[in-house]
Amino acid sequence: MENQFFHGIEQTVMKESLAKSSIEKVVGEDQISVVLSKLDNLSKKLDGTHDSIQGLQKQELTTPKSSSSSIETKLGFCKTSSTGWEVILESLIGVIFREGDLLLGQGDILDVGAQFGEQACHLAILAPDRQVIAMDPSPSQAGYIRKKFASKLPNLTVINAGIGSNVGTGKAGKGFTGMKAGDEFQIETIDHVFFEQDRKLAFAHIDVEGRELDVLHGGTRSIDASKPIFTVEVRVHKDPVYTKSLLQYIDQLGYDAYVVNEVCGFPHMDYRNLLCFPRKLGEKLIHSDAFNLAAATQAIFRVDSTSILKEVYPECKLGGELCPGDDITDKECCGEAVVQKWHQRTCRKPVAMQGWTYSQAATGNLWRRVAKRSKIP
Repeated sequence: MENQFFHGIEQTVMKESLAKSSIEKVVGEDQISVVLSKLDNLSKKLDGTHDSIQGLQKQELTTPKSSSSSIETKLGFCKTSSTGWEVILESLIGVIFREGDLLLGQGDILDVGAQFGEQACHLAILAPDRQVIAMDPSPSQAGYIRKKFASKLPNLTVINAGIGSNVGTGKAGKGFTGMKAGDEFQIETIDHVFFEQDRKLAFAHIDVEGRELDVLHGGTRSIDASKPIFTVEVRVHKDPVYTKSLLQYIDQLGYDAYVVNEVCGFPHMDYRNLLCFPRKLGEKLIHSDAFNLAAATQAIFRVDSTSILKEVYPECKLGGELCPGDDITDKECCGEAVVQKWHQRTCRKPVAMQGWTYSQAATGNLWRRVAKRSKIP
């Protein structure tokens, strides 16, 4: 299916390139080479993203089994399950995938905001029979994922683009990893990558720093058609209105959201992943070892638009005990050191659920002790 956005941009670039005299009138003769150079660069960027989407159109819906068996023997190749970050989510996803088609439907896998590619790599090894599509707006990060992981994993495809509610272009803001503020990048939608290409979506990992609603809005047809399991990330108390809107929209999609009971960001300890299941999957969920173990130990628990603000560190709301100032973005607001001291005074939660760097260090220590004990006769 032809992308009207790309067609429009290509036509514009052609017209501007042919109408050199018109550009001269607007910017002056001394600036024309700069303008034409920028137009040429934009055209090349769009061609690259267009080629990636066109390449996906030509692939079979189910990818032939990849030759990742040798990679699987190299523990820690993807650096996810070997680092201790977000160990509950990583382990839970791993077990869900190993349970086969009990919970996962037909289709491929999407990693949005892939960053350095560790998660995409992990998913590609977990599901060698499925295509994994990693998307990131940073050219350097997309290139890194291709070189480091996709070159060794035939079922991993990388697209250098962001994901939003509409196809178009965007500009990097402050804090975009691998990009300077103001850098332009292509924006795709889940629906254009999946639904409009007649591709099924089985699982999506979405980490887009506060733009989760936009991503979901651009994927409603894919979600309705495929009923994938998906994850989104949210800093619960940063913007209560946004948090409520996100949970309400997930509910409108026919999904139940479960908080993964561990910190997934820094420096604020109210960052959480939400693991979202289609409600119609309920009859199968109760037969999943992954789900039952996680729920029974409160590693996950269901929330809605009201309960999430009460269940995830309510003391971290602006003006609360753990955020006493008037700036919710202040590093001390719900900061790790403050939260750890609060934990010591008030409760004893498992280490993996207490903080960010502290939890990762404790998990690493546990693994080292286990490895040491394996050498005891």
